[in-house]
Amino acid sequence: SLQKSSGSAEHGGYSHFSLASLHEQEGRVEDAIREYELALQFDPKSPRILESLIPLYLHVQREKDAFQLARRGVRMDARNPYFHLVLGEIYAKKEDGNLQAAM
Repeated sequence: SLQKSSGSAEHGGYSHFSLASLHEQEGRVEDAIREYELALQFDPKSPRILESLIPLYLHVQREKDAFQLARRGVRMDARNPYFHLVLGEIYAKKEDGNLQAAM
């Protein structure tokens, strides 16, 4: 659903997603996170935004946020293996008592 359109909400989401991708490519992780979060406000049902944001949360040790987004992703698209993989990895780290470690 992240397509350019004449609708301002979708256009805003697309703009934030594009800027987030650019920040990510340039290694500006916190800026990328902020823009992906804004894109998610415009398009809260986009698995693509979740798939982009989750690894950044994990990179900056925000496992709880990554976990919440992965659970949200499963509810939106239970057939998407990525969300299940993230949940499994987070659960495994919790079992090892090493939840704070970056993935």
